[in-house]
Amino acid sequence: MRAKVIAVLAVLGLAAALAGCAPSGGVRYRTAIPAALKASDPGITEAWADQGLDGFTHYLSVGVTVDREKVTPKELGSMFAVILENNDLGVEQLQLAVTDPSGSNIDIETVAKQLDPAVKVVSDYSTLVISFGDAAHLRDLAAGRTN
Repeated sequence: MRAKVIAVLAVLGLAAALAGCAPSGGVRYRTAIPAALKASDPGITEAWADQGLDGFTHYLSVGVTVDREKVTPKELGSMFAVILENNDLGVEQLQLAVTDPSGSNIDIETVAKQLDPAVKVVSDYSTLVISFGDAAHLRDLAAGRTN
């Protein structure tokens, strides 16, 4: 009996600990980010936003389809600006994927590195993984702000 009580308490404790790891914030981002992205650039034909968990890291995942095969540094900076402005999640990481009209991935890691070669990004070519702090830095560089 004592072993069952300990096991139940352990499961409840684990559940409570994991619940504390959930991101704080709302769900407005799910509709606000895609709508704002489409409104910000007529070339954005599709957009979505969701959240995910990778190990113990919660992240905001955003997907964008554009009507062209390349994205400029300024356009990437504008995407970051819209995402940052409309993010109401308490997460530290952004995963961004951009595709062309055929659904092929656009290499946005190279575009991000054009803004600042020293910025830390991780990419598997299809998805750019970046901290929100670095996304804000790239947004500012793309807008011509250096401070």
